[in-house]
Amino acid sequence: MFRLRLEFLPVFFFSAAAAVHFFAPCGQAQDGWLEDERTGCRIWTRNVEPDDSVIWNGDCKGGLAEGRGTYEFRYKGATTWKGEAEFKAGKREGRGLSESADGVKIEGEYQDGVLNGRVIETDGKAGRYVGTYRNGERNGLGRYTYANGDRYDGMFASGLPNGRGTFSGHNDAGGVENYDGVWRNGCYNDGKRQIAVLVTPKDCGFE
Repeated sequence: MFRLRLEFLPVFFFSAAAAVHFFAPCGQAQDGWLEDERTGCRIWTRNVEPDDSVIWNGDCKGGLAEGRGTYEFRYKGATTWKGEAEFKAGKREGRGLSESADGVKIEGEYQDGVLNGRVIETDGKAGRYVGTYRNGERNGLGRYTYANGDRYDGMFASGLPNGRGTFSGHNDAGGVENYDGVWRNGCYNDGKRQIAVLVTPKDCGFE
């Protein structure tokens, strides 16, 4: 389950090498089932950790969430994510909406319990992603736009810019610079210019 993680909390970094947005992973967790203690109905989700729990409001078939309903994931009793979705055999299937306690909102298509398809994701503070998710991550063509208008358009893999893409960002002189080319794990380096998107300059070896 998500514990204020997507699906992660943003931190901004500004330097001569780059301006960007870093997502820090939580501790070890495994995919699995959570059971609503009130009803005995179970929901499957990603990244289940000790002290995670769930509240499900909807039908239950054979002990598993079924049909349209609302859910609330909790960690040590505090709400982390809540949403509305269609469930099939305990897993989200089809269109769903979710929102974290920290303001992250995700609207997209689920298959077999994870996001697969077109997704609109906003983090409530800094940015908005519109594009493709596969296996619960940003994978495929997408656009990430920051609150100041800077944006990356192009290919994503494993949640980060990977492959062909363009970052358009404001420079210190007040103009806009474009970084067009091949990206690797959020890093761009054409031998003359360097920038990191959704990772830190240090992650890219620029510092």
